[in-house]
Amino acid sequence: MWIVSLVSLIGVTALCVIGTFHRSYSDNTLQRWGMAGVALSMLSLIEHVIATESVSPSCALLSVSLLVFALGVAQKVVRFSNETGTEADGMREDLHYR
Repeated sequence: MWIVSLVSLIGVTALCVIGTFHRSYSDNTLQRWGMAGVALSMLSLIEHVIATESVSPSCALLSVSLLVFALGVAQKVVRFSNETGTEADGMREDLHYR
């Protein structure tokens, strides 16, 4: 179970870093700071999981759930960018209604 959690943590970290710095993700500064904080905390959790080679069931569920959520947000951003041909302008209003 710890390997699944480790892969999930790595995926969440990668998607948060991409979301923080990519201009297609059009949200406010606080949300970007929040994603950066999640990415940094995931790095600490990755180190812990590698060192102990174990994870509690609740942490495993949380890491997989965060990955599923991050993949859903990434899919929404990519779909919106492809449908409209725009990257950042006007995304905030349109994304929430799809």
